[in-house]
Amino acid sequence: MKLIIAEKPSVAGNIAHALGVTEKVKENGNSYYKGEGYYIANAVGHLYDIGDPTDYGYSNNFRESYENGDLPMYPEKFMLKATGENTESIRRLLHDLILRDDVDEIICATDAAREGELIFRQVYEESGTDKPFKRLWIQSVTDEAILQGMKDLKDGHDYDGYYRAAKTREELDWIYGMNLSRLYTALDTPTQENVGRVMTPLLGLITARDTEIENFKPTTTYVLGLDNGAENETAYDSREEAEQAKAQLDGKPVTVQKAEKTQKKENRPQLFSLTTLQMEANRVYGYTADEVLEYAQDLYDSRLLTYPRTDAVVVSEDMRGQLENTVNALAQTALFGEHAKELMDKGLNMDKRVVNNEGLTDHHAIIPTIVANIDSNVSKLAERHKNIYTLVVNRMLAALDEPYTYEQTDYTFACGDTLFALKTKVPVSLGWRKWVQAEKKDEPVYDYTEGQTVETAIDIKERVSTPKKHYTDETILSVMQNIDNRIEGDELKNAVKGKGLGTPATRAGQIAKLVKLGYVERKGKSLISTKYGRDFTASLPRSVLSVERTAEWELTLTNIEQNKALPKGLIDETKEFINSIITFEKGNKDRKPVVNEKTAKKFDVVVVGKCPRCGSDVISKKDVFGCSSYKDKEHTGCGFIFSKKHRLGWYLGEISDKQAEKLLKGETVELESEYEGKRYKSKWMLEDKGDFANIVKAPKEEKEVIGICPRCQKNIYEGRLNFYCASGMDGCGWTLWKEDKHNQIKVSKAMAKKLLADGTAKAKKNGADVTYKLTEREYKGKLYVNLDKS
Repeated sequence: MKLIIAEKPSVAGNIAHALGVTEKVKENGNSYYKGEGYYIANAVGHLYDIGDPTDYGYSNNFRESYENGDLPMYPEKFMLKATGENTESIRRLLHDLILRDDVDEIICATDAAREGELIFRQVYEESGTDKPFKRLWIQSVTDEAILQGMKDLKDGHDYDGYYRAAKTREELDWIYGMNLSRLYTALDTPTQENVGRVMTPLLGLITARDTEIENFKPTTTYVLGLDNGAENETAYDSREEAEQAKAQLDGKPVTVQKAEKTQKKENRPQLFSLTTLQMEANRVYGYTADEVLEYAQDLYDSRLLTYPRTDAVVVSEDMRGQLENTVNALAQTALFGEHAKELMDKGLNMDKRVVNNEGLTDHHAIIPTIVANIDSNVSKLAERHKNIYTLVVNRMLAALDEPYTYEQTDYTFACGDTLFALKTKVPVSLGWRKWVQAEKKDEPVYDYTEGQTVETAIDIKERVSTPKKHYTDETILSVMQNIDNRIEGDELKNAVKGKGLGTPATRAGQIAKLVKLGYVERKGKSLISTKYGRDFTASLPRSVLSVERTAEWELTLTNIEQNKALPKGLIDETKEFINSIITFEKGNKDRKPVVNEKTAKKFDVVVVGKCPRCGSDVISKKDVFGCSSYKDKEHTGCGFIFSKKHRLGWYLGEISDKQAEKLLKGETVELESEYEGKRYKSKWMLEDKGDFANIVKAPKEEKEVIGICPRCQKNIYEGRLNFYCASGMDGCGWTLWKEDKHNQIKVSKAMAKKLLADGTAKAKKNGADVTYKLTEREYKGKLYVNLDKS
């Protein structure tokens, strides 16, 4: 048997379908396919990471760590650490399958890229196997592509370069992010800082733009123009100069020196990558990049769109038939039918702008999938999901349409020795633009001929310069995608051309993280750095903000991938860089601590106890109790945290600071909970399994015995409303109610004990002591316990 390991469940399903494997086996909540000589299983993205500093014995107290010389932190060897308990069963399943006696070969079918290679190799190596493995390297998951790829399987070690590059990138990000985040947190304590290889240069771009806008001083220039829109290219610094130039031309004839007509084409837009979809959705709807990724992922999970985390804008050759079938399916809909039918009638334009194997990376562009009842499915979507789906469909239809053709006329008008230029456009064939809702301009149509004298006035037009606009998700994503435009030197430009700053799947997260950490804030569509963000950027050496450094690293990672460089060189160079920054900051007497006023107010901190993992203070925050060393997983801290509110099958009210203090001491607390509309009180305790801590029900305490049952000699216990026999209702059924309505008295625990021990007990009634005795009375064949006056 051969074991195929995919990166995600959907791809495992596609491979199973292509190979005709239909049997699905379920084990411990996970599943795999079996048949036709194959087991087909999947990971769920990364199942391992390389741990936090505490995993290597480094302190969680950043300031103390810095002062005691813990920095820099360079683990002798990086470990592999499971990413969490929620993926433990997947890891166990994959390891069990890899080690099965009947599995003689393994096929890596994770995404055809560095990260896909890393995901597989970590699972393979952790299993301890030495079984041979092959590589399925495909860019699309059509049956045709999968079957062809299975025929052309490569030796797994042919892709060792990809694995080394991905592993190096992971270790590089750890060394860079962990050390510099700890360094600047120590320097800025109590403010916690985050420094990242991509995130910090991105912050630098935003703060630089905001500073430029803040320092902008408008200038005014003046140009001469005709009333048909033609303008002279000379700009005058003052109106007086423009007036003098105009006076020399007034009264002179204006003639058409040139009227040159050319037919031009505006090519249709390309299919969406994740980044271009995020840009368009931000432009049209104002959605943030992370919102677009969320909605696109939801549509993918609903099988309405293909995989969204892609940087490709083309599809593979084997998908020509799929594109045609998709358009044909859309032609049957009310929503998109008119455009799709027109395309089917005139033929789909599937040139290299749409279908191009050379333009593929690990995934093809985002397109709609073929599903039944498209109109019905789309009508059920929430508005935001519907908007994203509609953008993708319309973009695909536009990409398969004809170019927009127009006639451009370039006019040159002469007035004496002064020339005026004008361009006009007249549509010839709308093509894809027929279906695009754009602002319509009613441009005047001219038909001047060369040598013609034009009756027109010469005017002075004032031009006031305006500052650049603040970045939006659309524009900052464009900069990240085309970061090569900001880099000098051909080699570096080529290294990041088509790759950009960050990856399509992580760019949204980097922007969202800057906002979450308080370095940047959103105002409408605009992303604007906060005072804290600008102060922090200003406090950093330029080399930490450098996009060129990111480009240099990307160049080296590409060389490692292509077996032209070894990881050690890049890792050593990064360590030298970290050493230089730490040395510089230790001697930097001019740097003042950066303060985030929103998070660094010491007097607002309420300490509720000590962290059971690392001994640091546990702090009461808005929605959680968390260790004071806690940070996001990819950075620093022991990670101990538990929520103030819980919903575990029933609803528990919010845990108070006092209750949290008890829980951290290992004590139980009584919480009122609601279950199926009824409210109960029960005891709860804190349970920490190493990822997130949770509140769990405390084990039932050993019950106090009230007495011995007069009927069956078993123990009597106290309930909420009664005292009852341990034999239960199906046993002897002995029950003494706490509220004796017949005698109008309350039976206390002490009274019950006395009744069971002596047969009689006293109780107050109307202020007087009355002695009662235990009796039994039969009613309808059943014995009931009564209290009678003695």
